[in-house]
Amino acid sequence: MHPGRPVILDRYPILREALPRFSILREPSPVGRLERLEREAGSKLPLWIKRDDLLGTDYGGNKPRKLEFLLGELLAKERRVVVTVGGLGSNHCLATTIYGRQAGLQVHACLVDQPLTPEVEATLARMADEGATLHFARSPKQVPVRIAAILGRESWGWPLRRPGLILPGGSVPLGTVGIVNAALELAEQVADGEVPRPAAIFTALGSGGTHAGLAAGMQILGWDVPVVGVLVSDHLRLDQERVGGLARRTAALLRRADPSFPDGEPSPDRLIVREGYLGRGYGHPTEAADRTVRLVRDVEGIPMDRTYTGKAMAAMLDAAREGRMEGPLLFWNTYNSHPTPLPDPRWRDGLPTALRRHLEMKA
Repeated sequence: MHPGRPVILDRYPILREALPRFSILREPSPVGRLERLEREAGSKLPLWIKRDDLLGTDYGGNKPRKLEFLLGELLAKERRVVVTVGGLGSNHCLATTIYGRQAGLQVHACLVDQPLTPEVEATLARMADEGATLHFARSPKQVPVRIAAILGRESWGWPLRRPGLILPGGSVPLGTVGIVNAALELAEQVADGEVPRPAAIFTALGSGGTHAGLAAGMQILGWDVPVVGVLVSDHLRLDQERVGGLARRTAALLRRADPSFPDGEPSPDRLIVREGYLGRGYGHPTEAADRTVRLVRDVEGIPMDRTYTGKAMAAMLDAAREGRMEGPLLFWNTYNSHPTPLPDPRWRDGLPTALRRHLEMKA
């Protein structure tokens, strides 16, 4: 594995010219066994974890994998502004802010309301502190109008500032290429004896990119390994057909760039959507997620969040206790565990008036 270069570009060098890349990642994310968690949770199966939470230098999780290719394309097109969208506590919007600014881009984030937990407020504060221009939408229905207004305003009279748009979670075929690469990275770690080949992979299903990319990767590798996406959002319609379609479009993009690239359309039995862990909706805490976040932190020292990874890990632990699946099970940790610096205490002063008043009403 070439340090600092995705495995997919080593295996298929033709892609290097076809897919411009902004370098963020230096090393593969580590893998490890969760033996203490197995005992404490009463698991009947071996449990492993892929620590994408440790990716990058400034912000981890699954977002840097997607942003390497998404930002690379924007830079190749000489864009100077990027517009994206997510919830008030969007990890995607924060990662885009951090790495977009490192790439020399001005970042606009259109934010949709969600429950204001301490984690959400910390993410929002850092977004403001990192210099994103924030815009507020009270509901997902307002987003298209807000996005159109931002794009129009940023385009007017500034040909060198032509804005680029990154859709929620970066879950488009080009961003999903970064997750297909993650699957190939895992295969090399299996070949090197760092982790056994999993019998199933669990991950949070928020915008679909990680689920689709890993499922496509299993197909490309020829592994009969189902990828279980635990539904954690009701902002988008996400089901087996939609996620499978993203996997298919991602593989088609790769084959257009390099005709030797294998077919990556996963069979239905390799792409599973697990419901029942969302709770009252996106961002709403659940008792199972709270309990799981505390358990994993206390016994393994691995931080997780209550919106995404806590719910997904709760689903994997239930499956491990039931013993209906074969093992080992692998959890793909899409959270960021890099320390978050404290923002300027006056961070709210620069927020749009509507957003600042909204936060005051929620306080």
